[in-house]
Amino acid sequence: MKKTMKLLGVIAFVVIIGFSMTACDDPKLQATQLTANIWSADGNLPSNSSVKWYKLNVVDGFTYRVFIKDYWSDSVGVHETGWASINHAAEYENGDIAYATTGSGMGATGVAFTANRTGEVYIKVTPITNLRGKFRIVYTTSTTRPIGESTY
Repeated sequence: MKKTMKLLGVIAFVVIIGFSMTACDDPKLQATQLTANIWSADGNLPSNSSVKWYKLNVVDGFTYRVFIKDYWSDSVGVHETGWASINHAAEYENGDIAYATTGSGMGATGVAFTANRTGEVYIKVTPITNLRGKFRIVYTTSTTRPIGESTY
């Protein structure tokens, strides 16, 4: 009986440690929460393999717009150095795609998507090759780009 209890204890410990290690490997668990109409703090993509995750809470049927401030943004003076040019894509908690882009913040209109469920959406931001550096991100339910994207 004691050997069985010890063995069960060891198995439970191994299962818990294995689950914890697997959960820690999911980069979405480290995603930065976005707040509507508030530009994110400094984002940085220092290498071509850099990835940053953000998340927002969505409600089924509502339309959301995501805007990016990057190398190609109108608010960045004549393509200042140090700014990234980025791709971004969003997915629901289960991995279903909410939207995907090739290119940056899509100017004044942003990237719009209508949520098809209530929950969290995760936005993955990656640099376009050799255009690494800083960026900012924001979302809104409005049709206009939020103000306040201050310069660095």
